[in-house]
Amino acid sequence: MKKRKLITSDYAQLVSRREGAILHTELPHLLEQFYQELLNAELLDSGQISDKVICLNSKVKLKEKKLGKFLNVTLALPEEANPNEFRVSVFSSIGMSLIGRSVGDQVSWKIHNLTAYFEVIEVTHQSAIIEHLKPHFA
Repeated sequence: MKKRKLITSDYAQLVSRREGAILHTELPHLLEQFYQELLNAELLDSGQISDKVICLNSKVKLKEKKLGKFLNVTLALPEEANPNEFRVSVFSSIGMSLIGRSVGDQVSWKIHNLTAYFEVIEVTHQSAIIEHLKPHFA
C-alpha cells in the first residue's frame, strides 16, 4: 500500500496519544502496526495537503467492494467518536485504515472474523464543511 500523507498537526496528536491508545485498545498489534506506518508517513502542512486526503474530522464516503453499498463516516479523536452519528475513532480498526489515505484508495479492516473491503469515494474536510455553513453575503 502507498505511503500515508498526514497533516503535521494530526501526526502530532496521534503520536502524543500513543501510550493512552495502547492502554485502551482491544487491538494492540494493529495499533503497533499503525504506529510503524506513521513513522514512514509523508508529513505536510495543512495548506499543502490535497483535499482528497483523509485527515482528522474528515467526512468520508466509502463504497463496499463486494455489494456496492455506501458508508459515510467522520474520522474523529476517541473522545469525539460516536457510533450513532457514524463518528469513528482514529484508533479503531476503521479509523486506522482510513487516516492518510486518499480518494481512489482501497482500504480494508476486520469486522469480527471477516474482512471488509472498501474504496474511498469522497472526502470532505472540516474546513470545507464550516465554509459551506457560513452565511454568504452579496
